[in-house]
Parts: sequence; C-alpha cells; structure tokens
Amino acid sequence: MGSWQNVRQTLSTTVSPLLCTLSCLAPRSAQEAAGWAEAAFSDPSLSDRQNVPDTHHVGVYLPFCLPAAVPLVQVRVPTTLATAPR
Repeated sequence: MGSWQNVRQTLSTTVSPLLCTLSCLAPRSAQEAAGWAEAAFSDPSLSDRQNVPDTHHVGVYLPFCLPAAVPLVQVRVPTTLATAPR
C-alpha cells in the first residue's frame, strides 16, 4: 500500500506543474490561432478570386436547380410539339 502512495505523490508532483503550464498556454495559443484565422480570412489577395473549381458549383447547384427545371421543360415541350407545323 505504501508503494501506491509513493506513485500517487510522485505523479502529483510531476504532473501538476505540467498541467498548470499547459492550462496557462492554451488560452494564449487559442487567441493566437484566432488572430491568424481572422487575418487569413480577411486577406485581400484571396478575396478577388474563388478557390472553388467549376465542378463543385455543378455538384452543389444541380441538385437544387434540376428539380425546378424539370416541370418547366415538361410544360414547354408539349406546347411546342402541339404548335409545330405538320
């Protein structure tokens, strides 16, 4: 039983200062990371172009636009065929 107490005491004396150091550094690192992210987000050299390929636009917008376009085509095709000269 004495050896477990020694292990506990040794761990508490070595780990506690390390945890205190990490807990003091974490907020500063988070603030620094937030500052870098904000600087990168508002960088004017990146705002004049889109970094997204055209295939991404097709893949994102086609599922939304195609269901709206199908009824319009269905209405337009029969009326065009009905008025076509034979």
